[in-house]
Amino acid sequence: MITVTFDSNVWENIVDPSKRAGQPIYENLYKAILEQRIKPFFSAVIINIEAIPSKDRKSHYSEYTLNAENEYDYELHDYLQDNIPKAVGLGFRFLSLPRIGARSHSLVENNKADDEFYSLKERLDRSFECGRFIENLGAGKDKVHTRLDGESQYGLVIQSSRDTSLSDKQYSKDIGEWADGDAIASHYGYGIDYFCTNDMASSAGTKSVFHADNVKKLEDKFRIRIVRPETLINYIA
Repeated sequence: MITVTFDSNVWENIVDPSKRAGQPIYENLYKAILEQRIKPFFSAVIINIEAIPSKDRKSHYSEYTLNAENEYDYELHDYLQDNIPKAVGLGFRFLSLPRIGARSHSLVENNKADDEFYSLKERLDRSFECGRFIENLGAGKDKVHTRLDGESQYGLVIQSSRDTSLSDKQYSKDIGEWADGDAIASHYGYGIDYFCTNDMASSAGTKSVFHADNVKKLEDKFRIRIVRPETLINYIA
């Protein structure tokens, strides 16, 4: 059995019957999971970051405070409410990279991946080592920090509330890059075999974690294997 972290642009096509139907690659991946030839994972960022509507991301972080109300069970859009339980039922578990002050959700807390290959401390150390490397490339969380007004030492909330440089649209895209970076970092932390995505940063530029140069650097330093679905098929026993 191989272990695989699936990006949103892949896991949805596997789990959602309406997207999977008539798509041999996703039907085969679905079958491989059912037959326990693949142990599937996805990143908690799909709920903790990506689920924030694009148009609301800048206002969300500008006004963000963590309290009991928004820490757990904040409202998810209908698609995730329908399909995450299907994914969990299929065996998907969440990979987590905890950030200080970050929100979470009971769906994540109740369906976390086990620390199977490394202890909790080792997993966190690995995750943050990889995360720092990604940020040193100018990708991941660093991208949004460096493009906002003010110094990153003030933190994302203060920077976002003071910013006049980024449009809501560009801010949302940069937050998406942060999510991608944390997804890769947590994938490495847990020691998963493959990261499967359809995102090869064709238009995101060199500051995307999925840009070919950055993928190569991650491969060289951490042996992270980022593959497309059609390539992953070849690795299934």
